[in-house]
Parts: sequence; C-alpha cells; structure tokens
Amino acid sequence: MKNRLEMYKGLGGFGTLGMEIVLSILLGLFAGRWIDGRYGTDPWFTMGGFAFGIALSVHATMRALRSMRAEAAREEREEGNPTPLYETESDRAARIAEERKQREQEGTS
Repeated sequence: MKNRLEMYKGLGGFGTLGMEIVLSILLGLFAGRWIDGRYGTDPWFTMGGFAFGIALSVHATMRALRSMRAEAAREEREEGNPTPLYETESDRAARIAEERKQREQEGTS
C-alpha cells in the first residue's frame, strides 16, 4: 500500500510539472498577444511572452530536478546504498588484489 501511495505521489509531481510547463508557456504567449493587440506592436510582445514562458518552464524544471535530487539523497542517507547488481571496476580490482595477497601469504607459510 505504501509503495502504491509513493508511486502516485511521484506521478502527481510529474503531472504538476507538466501542467506548470504548459501553462506558463501558454500564459506568456497569450499575455503577449493581448498586449500586441492592444498596442499594435505585433509580434514583439508575443515573442517576448513566449520566451518568458519558456524561461519560467526551465526554472520550474530545474526546481523539480533539485527537489528530486534532494529527495534521492535523503532516501540514500536513511536507507543506505543498496548492493550493486554487478561488480564495479573498483570492486573487481580490490577483489583481485585481495586474492593475490592471500595467494602470496599461502605461498610463504
């Protein structure tokens, strides 16, 4: 039950981010079109509003990325690192060095 709740919470975060991206771009675009229509400056404020919406979406994405990284770091601190599914290069080198050391000790005794 807890895993399902966490899954829905994560999906909700992605859905919120998606809506924030779309709405900020559309809001900037339509605000720019409204200003251009009111003052006859077509297409300058439309392009500026669109660029502002893009900048807001990039900001929202970066904020979400920082939040996800902080959450992952918190979980790692609480639960510890899981054992890897494969042997890393450094693990392999340490294992080979340990085996070599054991063989040398067996040969000298």
